[in-house]
Amino acid sequence: MKTRTGQKLKLTTVEELLGVPATESSTEIDVDMIHVFKNHPFKVLDDEKMSDLVESIRVNGILSPVLVRPDGEDSYEMISGHRRMHAAKIVGLTMIPAIVREKVTFSEKKLSRYFPPHYTSAEMEKVIVELLTNWKEQGGAENGF
Repeated sequence: MKTRTGQKLKLTTVEELLGVPATESSTEIDVDMIHVFKNHPFKVLDDEKMSDLVESIRVNGILSPVLVRPDGEDSYEMISGHRRMHAAKIVGLTMIPAIVREKVTFSEKKLSRYFPPHYTSAEMEKVIVELLTNWKEQGGAENGF
């Protein structure tokens, strides 16, 4: 078997360098085209953790894209990444890396919403009820998830 030595290896992404298979790519979306989905149960707080995130984005940019879905009105609903988008706006970014999904499954929504430690029982209950409602609307156990 013939080998080629001396040729340059060109990798265009960190994922390629690390050998991670490319499953999804992100695109840049104007932050003004993204809105919170109806009945979003979480509040984005301007606390010390937000200040840390703002500084991180100022220095490093946004390292992980947000997750959005088209809303049918030439804009997008934010599914995951509310804090990153808020911090990006504070920094003055007008574009944000986003993964666009036509349909977001129940499990993806569930994984994108971890309960912050300051949430009350009532707030957590509201989130759980909304997740179950969305799960039922998407077919729930009938669809195998």
